[in-house]
Amino acid sequence: MRRFLFLLFIIPFLFASCSGSQGPTGPSGSDGVANITTKTFTVDPDSFDLNTDSLSFTKSIPEITKQVFNDGLVKVSIQGLTNEWTALPYTWSRGTYNPPTISINYGYKAGQLHISFFTSVIKIKDIKQVSIKGPYKVTIIPPSKMQGKTNASNHKMNLNTISSNK
Repeated sequence: MRRFLFLLFIIPFLFASCSGSQGPTGPSGSDGVANITTKTFTVDPDSFDLNTDSLSFTKSIPEITKQVFNDGLVKVSIQGLTNEWTALPYTWSRGTYNPPTISINYGYKAGQLHISFFTSVIKIKDIKQVSIKGPYKVTIIPPSKMQGKTNASNHKMNLNTISSNK
């Protein structure tokens, strides 16, 4: 039993101290997404469009190309009242009975980002008391060069396709 424990203890040290010449370099990997763009900006609260139950603004962002719109991804965060970045969409609620709720959503198309604030109870003009000027952080992720092989639209199924695969 002692011999077994001794070998069990010594063998890992023998292999840990092995060294030798380095093998040949492996093949190059496929290209990934390397051109991720991040933009940070603030907005003057007085420049928001005021509607009955929402505030919104549209910002020109040329880096959101048609290709990004069709096959890439745009993510938005707000820093607001805290020093933390909060990913959008975001809903804030306070209280338990008929709480005031604020939702922050975003949408985008080629060249533009649109951010909206909605409220359930608070007068929309009072939302300006919340830190809506930002800063906002926009992360733009272009489609990868493997797009034709990994594009989710190639894998869409409709109800008839699912039913016929039973």
